[in-house]
Amino acid sequence: MKQIKMFLTVFFVLGFMTATVSAGTMGVNNGTAADAIKIAREVLGVSRNVTASGTTASTTTAGVAYLLGGSVPLGGQVRFQVSPGISFNTQLINLCLASSTSTDPANSTSVDSITPSTGALNVTFNSAGVIPSGRLLYLSNNACTVAPATSFTVPANAAVAMYAINAAIVGSGLDTGAAVNLVNVAQQTTTTLASSKLIGIDYLAETSGNPKDGTHFVLSPPGTNLIAGASNKFTASSTAASSFTVPMSTYSVNYTTAINLTDTAAWQGVTRVYASTDNATCSHAFNSASSNNTALVGTVSLNRTSYINGSGVGNDYSDALCILASGNVTLNRRTISASVFFTASSGGLAPSNILNQPVMMWQPNGYQAFNPYMYVGADHTVDVFNRFYNNSTDNAQVFVEVFPADGSAAQTFTLASIPANSAGLYWASDIGALASLPVGTSYAARFTITANPASVNGVSFFKRTEGERQLALYKNVNSLDTYLSE
Repeated sequence: MKQIKMFLTVFFVLGFMTATVSAGTMGVNNGTAADAIKIAREVLGVSRNVTASGTTASTTTAGVAYLLGGSVPLGGQVRFQVSPGISFNTQLINLCLASSTSTDPANSTSVDSITPSTGALNVTFNSAGVIPSGRLLYLSNNACTVAPATSFTVPANAAVAMYAINAAIVGSGLDTGAAVNLVNVAQQTTTTLASSKLIGIDYLAETSGNPKDGTHFVLSPPGTNLIAGASNKFTASSTAASSFTVPMSTYSVNYTTAINLTDTAAWQGVTRVYASTDNATCSHAFNSASSNNTALVGTVSLNRTSYINGSGVGNDYSDALCILASGNVTLNRRTISASVFFTASSGGLAPSNILNQPVMMWQPNGYQAFNPYMYVGADHTVDVFNRFYNNSTDNAQVFVEVFPADGSAAQTFTLASIPANSAGLYWASDIGALASLPVGTSYAARFTITANPASVNGVSFFKRTEGERQLALYKNVNSLDTYLSE
């Protein structure tokens, strides 16, 4: 029985001794303060070396330091490890032991040294003697008797993230320095392209003085026709270089920007596309900082050089994307999309490109209906007719777009208007004659009526000798070009 009691006593004593060992403490110094080394992602594209440098031997000023929470035994090992995504540089690294009485590096001694392999995530040092708990170890590419500095490699493709480092006495299971932030890869610049802005093609004269013929834009003064606004801007901003250990300016990195615009209506009715700097009304159209393109065919490019030069605050900009229409041509509905391409200098890494993002949608504000089948008869005996009832209090003008079945260019015509609280009847053969389409052919048609969509109803019939058959007529019900059967 006494032997059993003795065994239990020894067990509890050993257990108590193990539990009292405290964890070690890690420290990182970026050269100016106890904090991670912050590097601008824009300077990557090539691998960069960063340095945790210090002045004295302490957890906050020694570069990379490890305050032991347990003892390193005779012949023991100490391992330092970084997060995947960065690595130790291939320079020789010393493991230094600070003096127990002084933080002056001149009084430090070398424990061991190692030259890491390329891409090494950890380094392990051997100790020839016992290192008591509470002593300070730190890394340095320099001799232990001078100011410490330890280099790390940030690869060309490093992601925006925080990367840490920790340390431990190998095999003890008793002492590990909790991971601390070492390298912070962060964007110095921020770029945005605002989501699609709805532009109303005015058929209702919502702006006083505008004709009700689809040649002007809602809320655009007569004769001006500039389209712009805070919600269809391309913006870029930069964080001050002083908040980075390694800002863009360290490597003279800057980047240029190209904004490519495409139009589903092939720039019909448009005379100019440009960027207006810091002005939501596009009144800075001819400012020296504006871009311009007059060749309105295919993709229109707005190019600007040195948008961001890496110096930080003061290089922010906000460009309204502006379009000038002639004001005397009926405008077609469309979606205008933008792609933004960045090109960096000096081996830097530009922001990610923005691809094919809608920035404007042009949508008529009057009633619209689409008839996919219009037959050109010799007379009204065999023909298609469309009847629309105008329930508004105003006379409504009627326009029709003709889309020939052979794929030839669409044409637009003005038809007889519909008085208030009255109906209008439109025959496919009459419209076909306006478009010079031969008898016996078919086409599709889109009708636009200058009245509130809620005030107009339509119907379509195919008239034949054996009787009439109702055809589908599709009404545009919202700004997203959704057509539903009437």
